[in-house]
Amino acid sequence: MDASWFRISLGRKNNADPKWLIPLICRLGHVTKADIGQIRIFDRETKFEITRAAEARFRQAVSQATDDRDLQIEPAGDPGPNERGPRTGGPRRGPPPRRGNDAPPRSQDDRPRKPYAGKPGGKPPGGKPPGGKPPGAKLPRKPR
Repeated sequence: MDASWFRISLGRKNNADPKWLIPLICRLGHVTKADIGQIRIFDRETKFEITRAAEARFRQAVSQATDDRDLQIEPAGDPGPNERGPRTGGPRRGPPPRRGNDAPPRSQDDRPRKPYAGKPGGKPPGGKPPGGKPPGAKLPRKPR
């Protein structure tokens, strides 16, 4: 995508999130969501792309919209590979990294098993007594 990079003075410290940054950029810059490319959120700023087709319109609208605000939107360079990228959140996938020896992890089938110790299996013989509870019997109430 042929685009120019811009920076906005909002970052992770301001709880910047694409869910509300995209509508803000669209409203202030008179662009659509399709005109916005990548968004990279850093600690104190956010860098984002605007397509070349919408760049002139965006620059004009932003210069008028941000004159009286604390918010600053200005042209920026491409965030290079040395700059920290987006934060990776959420749970890790896959097994945890191995530490110590290089032995492969044991599967559950390889672990030693306890011998059968005559544990009762299933229901006791005979099941429930015939007839159930006597007619008119009530369970005791729990005190409140």
